[in-house]
Amino acid sequence: MKKSNLWTGILAITLVFTMAITACGGGDDGGDNNNNNGNNNGTGTATAPAITTTALPDGKANTEYSQTLTATGSTPITWSVDSGALPTGLTLAPTTGIISGTPTTENTFTFTVKATNAAGSNTKELLIVIGTPIFTSVAAFRTWLTAQPDNTAETAYSVKLNVSDLGGDSFNSGSAGGTIRDRRNKYVTLDLSENTFTSFPSNSSCGAFERCSNLTGIIIPNSVTSIGFRTFYECTGLSSVIIPNNITSIENIAFEGCTSLIIVTFQGTITSAKFESRAFGRSGISGYIGDLRDKYLATGGGIGTYTRNSTSTTWTKQN
Repeated sequence: MKKSNLWTGILAITLVFTMAITACGGGDDGGDNNNNNGNNNGTGTATAPAITTTALPDGKANTEYSQTLTATGSTPITWSVDSGALPTGLTLAPTTGIISGTPTTENTFTFTVKATNAAGSNTKELLIVIGTPIFTSVAAFRTWLTAQPDNTAETAYSVKLNVSDLGGDSFNSGSAGGTIRDRRNKYVTLDLSENTFTSFPSNSSCGAFERCSNLTGIIIPNSVTSIGFRTFYECTGLSSVIIPNNITSIENIAFEGCTSLIIVTFQGTITSAKFESRAFGRSGISGYIGDLRDKYLATGGGIGTYTRNSTSTTWTKQN
C-alpha cells in the first residue's frame, strides 16, 4: 500500500471518530443533565425542598375540594402528612402534592405536611377550615345526614339548606322536617337564611318540623311572613330562635312543647290578632312554655330579646 493512501485512511477514521463524540455531547461537563431534572445548576448536586405554600383556602362540608402544595428544590419530591390529620374525606397525593376529596365534617383541621427528596426534607404547618355544608335539595341533605355518625345536641351538625321548598310536613319522609325527625340520633342546626319561601308547610294535623326533637337551632329566612300551625310543635331540642321582622303572624301551637326554648328574639311587630293565644302553649296544659306572648304584647314589650330560666314559665325582656 502506498504511504499516501495510508495517511488518507487514518485521517478518515479520525474524522468519523471525532464526529461521533461531538454528536453524543461527550466531554462537555457544562451541558444539561436530565437525571438531575434541570434543578441542580449543572453541578450534579441535588437541592433540598423548601415548601412555598403558606396557607390553604377554607372548604365546605359536602363540597369537592382541591388544592396543590408547592415547593422548590430538586425533583422528584414526595409529599406526606407528618403530623395531625387532614379534614375527614380529604387525601394528599404523594407524587403531586394535591390535597383533594369531599370533606364530610366541619371543623378547623391543623396538620403538618412534609416534602422529601434525595437531598433532604422540609415541613410546614397548615390548616384548613371546613365550614357549614350546603345542600340544594332535600334529597341530598337526607343522603348526607343518613351517612353521618350519631352525635349529641352539643355537637349538632350545622347545615345550610337552599331549596325552593321544604317538601311538606315532618311526617313526609321526603321533606326536610321528615329527614330530621326520622333520624333522631343525629342532631342538626338548620340554616334556611337564603331561601325565598314565605311560609312553612303544614296541614290541619302536622307542621313542617313537628316533633323534630333533634333540631337544636334554626335560622328562619327573612322572606317568611308567618309561622303556621304546629310548625315547631314539640321540637324539644330547640333552645333559641330569631323571629325575623317580616313575620306578621304566629299561629296556635307553633312553638308549643318546645320545652328547651329559653331565648326568643323578635325583630318585628306582630299584632295581638295575628299572635295567636296558644302560639307558645296554654297555661295549665302540657307543653306550655310560658307567658311570652303576654310579655311581648304588654306595654314596654314588642321588638327585642326575651329569655327565661329553663325551669320557669316567666319570660323577661332583655332589651
